[in-house]
Amino acid sequence: MGKKEIYEGELAPLLQRYFENGDETRLLEYLTGRSNLPGPRANLELLGAFGDFFSKRCREKPASYWELAMKLAGMSRSVEGRDEPAEFGVLCGVVALASVGAALPQYLARALSQMEEYSHSARWRTREAVAIGLQRMIQSDAGKTLREVESWVEGDDDWLAMRAVAAGVAEPALVKDHAVAEKALDLQRKILSRIASARKHEGEELRALKQTLGYSLSVVVKELPKEGFGYLRQIARGGDQDLKWIVKENLKKDRLVKNFPSEVKAVEKLVS
Repeated sequence: MGKKEIYEGELAPLLQRYFENGDETRLLEYLTGRSNLPGPRANLELLGAFGDFFSKRCREKPASYWELAMKLAGMSRSVEGRDEPAEFGVLCGVVALASVGAALPQYLARALSQMEEYSHSARWRTREAVAIGLQRMIQSDAGKTLREVESWVEGDDDWLAMRAVAAGVAEPALVKDHAVAEKALDLQRKILSRIASARKHEGEELRALKQTLGYSLSVVVKELPKEGFGYLRQIARGGDQDLKWIVKENLKKDRLVKNFPSEVKAVEKLVS
């Protein structure tokens, strides 16, 4: 039995207790006690198990599972510092919201609305939880999810929402689906176009987006090498320094260097 299965088994009685008497104390103690926070890496196995549990069980009583997920995610307002165990409950809530949306079509729109809201969090871990959540919804219903997040890209320089989209589609397992990969590349092209046309190329939010694009493009290019490297060459020939930096960062990734060495070298010559 793997870690995730063990975690799911341990979560079952805690969640049952919560639904019976509304006592979240033990559940929160369990989550924060195994969060691995403070520390460099939160307990992603437990986070995944929590989301999986919601995906599997939320059909039993959808409203109750949704309410709990909202309550946990909403604790972000009471998390004072960064990198503290209490934030792990927020991460679980965000992923749980997405998991309910992925499992139940009637909750998908609501879940996506919550993902957009939490994409603006000042805490990077919460923003990562949003990306994980989007990946769960893309896996469940790629068409609807990708159509919805396209509107996030078309908004008014909402860099953090765009950052969530870029990170959300940069999942190797998802872009194995050719249709998803094509849409992912299209979304990232639109995001880079927004950066190129921006009046101001500064600020923490834009910096966070650029850092994500510094690896996310390579995930998609690996699956669509012809279209992907064609796009990288196009950017490399342009004059935008932010976009050139993004290209250079992606060309460093092993997934491209090891699989397409000649293509990487050709683009490197253009962007140097």
